[in-house]
Amino acid sequence: MSGIDMAAITQELEDEGVAGFAKSYRESIENMPKVRAARR
Repeated sequence: MSGIDMAAITQELEDEGVAGFAKSYRESIENMPKVRAARR
């Protein structure tokens, strides 16, 4: 009998969410100099 492994699904979703946030945050930090330069 197969069931849904909620712990595994939860972990996968959490991992993907953290990775997505980290990527977005990193891109935002990398773009700050461009945004600051454009405001001058």
